[in-house]
Order: sequence, then structure tokens, then C-alpha cells
Amino acid sequence: MKKHYSTRLFLSFILLAGAIGCHQEPIIPKSAIPGTCQIYRIAVVNEGIRDTTTYIYNGFGHVEEVTYRQWTNGIMTTNSRQNFTYSADHYLVSQVDQTTAYTAGGSSTRDSKGYIYTYQDGLIQQVAIGNALSGQTLGYTKYTYENGKLKTYVETNAQQQPVRSYTFDGTGKLVQVNEAGTTTAVVTNGKITKRILNNGTTIAYQFDNKGQLVSDSTALAGSQIMRTYSYDNYPYWNKTQLQFRGIPSPDLGGHTFVHNLIANTIVQTQNGRFVQNQKFEYRRTYTKTGYTLGYARSDGARQNIVYTNCI
Repeated sequence: MKKHYSTRLFLSFILLAGAIGCHQEPIIPKSAIPGTCQIYRIAVVNEGIRDTTTYIYNGFGHVEEVTYRQWTNGIMTTNSRQNFTYSADHYLVSQVDQTTAYTAGGSSTRDSKGYIYTYQDGLIQQVAIGNALSGQTLGYTKYTYENGKLKTYVETNAQQQPVRSYTFDGTGKLVQVNEAGTTTAVVTNGKITKRILNNGTTIAYQFDNKGQLVSDSTALAGSQIMRTYSYDNYPYWNKTQLQFRGIPSPDLGGHTFVHNLIANTIVQTQNGRFVQNQKFEYRRTYTKTGYTLGYARSDGARQNIVYTNCI
């Protein structure tokens, strides 16, 4: 049975909050999951830039609203909100993303996108993406299945011409990628291990056995940037949220969020000479259940995380 959900999307802008601390409020309503840690707010301060992201949930436990604000030197520069609407049987049916960006001179620009989700036999078939202010179609995300398992995931433009496409084998592992602007994308054991762009840039990636990115390097015309990443053994905060019903979460060949970053390095060379060599270390604290409460980074950046129903 086919389900097609469409709603008129009305837009304006606003929302988010600040202040971080370790507390138990607000309490999550009784839902489909046990009363356990659920991400509520993330705040980051890095030199003159401060931002906060807040998550609000419905009575079932699904995320209903995400708000984000950013300030630069005390002046708001970005104000955005995502709203999610669900059917009575808990399928995501529509989404609205609204963002207002502010300039130092006081002017602002608005961007608003609407997403309509279509299902067949309980599985997502298509997401239509539009400009929620003008009604103009911007593109689509399309899913196909084989024996009930995801076979292809395709992002298209408004004319339904593919921009990116991903193909999976019967176990759900990525086997092929096609991307506009990429001459070659090499897939090894379900991960994209190399990209060669049309301008000659080569990007190589390495992953650990959990799918986490451990290094990447970018090379073009005598310039090379090498980054490395290492992680703790505690769960990443996304484990505290429900997944969307009927919508697969395929591994598209990039980093898999399993644990928390604890160190990364950046080394840049130009014609064999070092022009940058930096290391960032993240000192973290955790809840009793193992979720990170944020970090203090070696360059002074700070992150604070608040959970609900968490010890």
C-alpha cells in the first residue's frame, strides 16, 4: 500500500537557546524507548564564535524540532530551525528547514527548504525537496530495493537527473558510487577510499574496522594536506536518538559515528616544505552511562552537552 504525505509548508524563522549544565530537565515523556539518555543541547565556544543546538522530542520519542544559533563576537550570525512532522503510525511525513543568516551590517538573508516523504509498503521511496518560500522544486532523493533491502540511493536535481548515486550489495554494503564533479570514486570494502576530482585533486581516505575515519589526505599540484583522527571507546551521542521508521540509514562510504574524537592532527606541505603542523587534543568527561558531556580542546575551544533522563 502506497502512502504519500504532503503538507503545505509555512515558514518564518527563529529559535534556539544557550546555557549548558549537567541537569535532568526537561524530562522526556513516556515513549517507545526506555527512559535513558537522550541528547538535549550542545553548545560550542571557539574563540569569538559561540553556537548552540537544541533538540525537542514528541511524546513518542522522535525528534520534533532542532534549533541552531550562532554568535560571532556577541552578534547573532545564524538562526535556524528544523521541524519534523509524523503520521499517527510514526512515519516521518514532512520536514521544514529554515535559516536566517545575518551580516555585520545588519542585513539578513533567508533560506527555507521543505521535504515531503513518500512510502511504499512501509519503506521510503522518495523525498521531494523544495523551496518552501517559492514552492520551486529543488531536487529529489530516491530509494530502490531488492528483496526488501536497499539497492540504490540517488540524489537528483529538480529535473530528476542524478547528482549522486550509491549502489549496495545484498548485505547493505556500498559497492559503487557516482558523483557529479568526481572523475573516479574508489570503493573498497564498503568505504570510499579515494576520490579523484575533475580538477585533478586526489583525496584518499583510511578507516578502522569500525568504519571510523582515521586519516585523509588531499593532494593537488605540489600541495598536500594530511589529517589523522583518533577516538575514545565511549558511545557517540547519536545512539540516544530514535531512527526514522521506514527510512534506512545506509553507510554512504564516509565516516561512521561510533565513538568520540579525542585527537586530530593537520599537516600541510607545499612543494615539500611544511606550512602547517598542528595537533588538537580533546579532554572529555562522561555521564555514568558513558556518553560524553563535551570536551576542552587543547587550543581553548569548549563543548558542553546536556542530556535528558541521563545519569
